[in-house]
Amino acid sequence: MKAEEDELGKYGFIRIHKNFLVNMGWIDEVGNRHIVLKDGTELDMGKDRRKAVMEGMSRYGRKHG
Repeated sequence: MKAEEDELGKYGFIRIHKNFLVNMGWIDEVGNRHIVLKDGTELDMGKDRRKAVMEGMSRYGRKHG
C-alpha cells in the first residue's frame, strides 16, 4: 500500500487508515477518529493519522484554494 500512497499522493490522495487512501478534494470534515466525505460517507481514521491528515489538508487547501 505504501507504493500506491506514494504514487497517488501527487494527485491529492492521503492515507487516513491502514486500508484507506482518500482524495483530499472529497474530504468535507475531519473528526478525531473519522472523516466525512462530501457525499456524507463516514470513514474511520487511524488514531495516529489525524495530525498527518490535518497537515495534508492544509497543504492541499493552500495549493487548490
